Amino acid sequence: MLHATENLEAAFARWSRSSKLERDWLPAAGVIGTGFGRGSLLLALNVLDARGGEVLLPNFICRQVVEAVERAGAQPVFYPIGRDLSPQLPEFSAKITGREAAVILPHLYGCALSKTKEIMRLARARQVPVIEDCAQAWGARLDGQPVGTLGDLAAFSLTKSDWNFGGGLLAIADAQQVHRARELALALCDDPRGAARYGILRLADYVANRPRWCRLSALAGSRLERMMRWASARGRDVQAHTQNFYDLGRFDSRLGVLAARRGLKLLERLEAGLSRRRE
Repeated sequence: MLHATENLEAAFARWSRSSKLERDWLPAAGVIGTGFGRGSLLLALNVLDARGGEVLLPNFICRQVVEAVERAGAQPVFYPIGRDLSPQLPEFSAKITGREAAVILPHLYGCALSKTKEIMRLARARQVPVIEDCAQAWGARLDGQPVGTLGDLAAFSLTKSDWNFGGGLLAIADAQQVHRARELALALCDDPRGAARYGILRLADYVANRPRWCRLSALAGSRLERMMRWASARGRDVQAHTQNFYDLGRFDSRLGVLAARRGLKLLERLEAGLSRRRE
């Protein structure tokens, strides 16, 4: 059952090393599969022991990124960005003090953030780790260098890069952090069967998500989600109707086999798909 996940992690690591990169880039020491991109961000923050600290974020960002910071027990602090979505360097430099647990640097709308290297220099000068959020820009490049190869950790999403039943990946540059990340990933998901059931729910949604079947998809999805909430709440000191669906079963921390298998297919045709999109 785990072979698909392990194969995807290994294949992704090989893909990231296959490009001609700058000399100062350190290949990912390890890649960890997660349930979603937000699960990758949460895992990255836990690896960095962000609990109780501050995490710098842009003031234009997906709510799920903020939720990942909050779930990690950290305080989000926002830095300003310009109309081109790049950080304003003087304001960013004033925000970063060296006491932060991490900086999250997102690449948005399929494009590499143009000021990534400048931000990296500022962060490294103050010894603050940088997490690249590559959920929307898997395969994008900056001066020929793929996003996710510039920071200390990089979170990817298989659902925003292309349609998938779930799936995220966390690439880690520091070999010493890889083993810790794997232990944390297992600890975050205490319901493997729930993760498997959620994978089936995503597959059913994928099959039914067609315009002519949209009413059936909405009805089946709401019923299945209610059943999943009830099943996840059993034996726990929680109320199913008051808890977030993902928090109940912690499904966002485990990469399902169905998502891993499809992720491998997406990876195989990634370069061809990127070429078509560029054209």
